[in-house]
Amino acid sequence: MPSKTLPTWLQLLAILLVAWLLKTQLFGHRGAGTSSEDWTPEQIHALAATVKAEEVVMYTTTECGYCHQAKAWLNQYGFAYTECNMSVDSRCE
Repeated sequence: MPSKTLPTWLQLLAILLVAWLLKTQLFGHRGAGTSSEDWTPEQIHALAATVKAEEVVMYTTTECGYCHQAKAWLNQYGFAYTECNMSVDSRCE
């Protein structure tokens, strides 16, 4: 079972890294202390509009609470992504 957790965390880390890189490119680097609270909803929606579903694959499990929270956040701001639920689809492993 632990082997299924690692890809989920690695994918989440990759998503966060891509989001940070896109933010840096689109809005410039504002230095240390910059947090997601510094972003307006309009800026987040603008970033979401640049992301294609095939560019982001979110590996989830049915019982993962963090996965549900991350999906809700992505959906709230209109991010496109492809979900691969490892609890349902063995091709995700």
